[in-house]
Amino acid sequence: MSPFFWSLFVTLGLSGISFISISLVSTLRKLPYVPIFLISMAVGALLGDTFLHLLPDALDLSSPSSVLSFTLFGLILFFVLERFILWRHCHQIDCPDDHSSASTSAPAVNLIGDIVHNFMDGLIIAASFVASIPLGIATSLAVALHEIPQEIGDSAILMHYGYSPARSLILNLATSASAILAVVLFFVLGLNNSLPVWVTPLIAGGFIYLACSDLIPELHRHHPALNNTLVQLLGITSGLFAMYLLTTLE
Repeated sequence: MSPFFWSLFVTLGLSGISFISISLVSTLRKLPYVPIFLISMAVGALLGDTFLHLLPDALDLSSPSSVLSFTLFGLILFFVLERFILWRHCHQIDCPDDHSSASTSAPAVNLIGDIVHNFMDGLIIAASFVASIPLGIATSLAVALHEIPQEIGDSAILMHYGYSPARSLILNLATSASAILAVVLFFVLGLNNSLPVWVTPLIAGGFIYLACSDLIPELHRHHPALNNTLVQLLGITSGLFAMYLLTTLE
């Protein structure tokens, strides 16, 4: 199967997370350790994919100085996206009312951010599969693990502001379509002919930013009780171990 069909298949599959998130929101409210574990596992997966897959592959293609420069640029780029395009995602099941500057606009702000986020995910997945199929699989898994708590948080925001489960599902599926659009544009525009050398470290910088700026601070908001800490360590370790196992495919 070609990189295009791999990318399309994965992004279509990620859309299914919306179905899961809607059905789990009410249950996860009663199971506080589950969202903590999912967020922690996403941290491990993102960092594991970065340091076990993306950066080693990038170093095989270019010099260390070039790889590190693009990694740093990717980190800054994701900061700019989050700061100026309202790329803000709530990873908690009960999102506070002041999630945005105007609480009544929180659903709209979150949906706009979700569209941008999913579009970037589509580009990341497509570029990874162009570099290599195993790298694409590893990166897709990392993205999926990050999408689960994000989609649960998105569903919680919409339902908190009065959206029905059916309407929340439709809106989440609509935003997921931006990832599919990104994959199609990636290959239609011929970006796959020149991307692997610089996009891989760019993705790495973005993953480092997401893990360290969005997700880890979310973990710190939980009470530093021993149980919470152990669940977080277990989740991070599970994500890292999953990425390590995928190195056997390369």
